[in-house]
Amino acid sequence: MVKKILVVEDNEELRMLMEIALESEGFRVESAPNGLEALNLLKEASAPDLILLDLMMPVMSGQEFIESRKQLPELNEIPLLVFSAAAENVPKGFPFLRKPVDLHHLLSEVQSLIAS
Repeated sequence: MVKKILVVEDNEELRMLMEIALESEGFRVESAPNGLEALNLLKEASAPDLILLDLMMPVMSGQEFIESRKQLPELNEIPLLVFSAAAENVPKGFPFLRKPVDLHHLLSEVQSLIAS
């Protein structure tokens, strides 16, 4: 069964690079440029197996997405991998990658989280 990943990243170039890298590894990928669009996508589509979440975004930040997600119990079960240039912004309890994201490290983390 093909695993589905949601990439939430406001930088279009990075978002596209992540999509290409993940699709080349056999994942099905959906994406959103901010937390609000990601929440809307999650309400309309089947749940992904993993969410890759940038923390610093316009409209709705990753932090705000995490808070909003708490109101939707069915979304709380989806694993999150967060990334940010500022490590001090990372909420406790979530796996984290520092930006700029190394795609090989990203793929390794994704494989680890999807397998668990």
